[in-house]
Amino acid sequence: MDKLIPDASAIIANGKIDESLLKTLLLRLENMRSGTGTPAEALDLLRAQQELQKAYADSVNQTREFWKSMAQMILINLLLPTLTGLLGYVFASKANDKA
Repeated sequence: MDKLIPDASAIIANGKIDESLLKTLLLRLENMRSGTGTPAEALDLLRAQQELQKAYADSVNQTREFWKSMAQMILINLLLPTLTGLLGYVFASKANDKA
């Protein structure tokens, strides 16, 4: 039982969730939940579940931050210069037509 928390922490090594370890840990948690145990085992189960929930939330936040930074990079580095160039061309060509 005391290995649940280190095992749950090992799942999120380097910010990525290891799917094989996650499945085995979830099976262990399900087996513990169905059986009757001591209060210490129940507390261990709750801590492991909290670690898994925290790992999942961190993974979701990292994914969201990645896509947010990608969108910002595309907008700033690609679309903004293109729009600026097009507007410069349009206004420069109108100035030449009037002259």
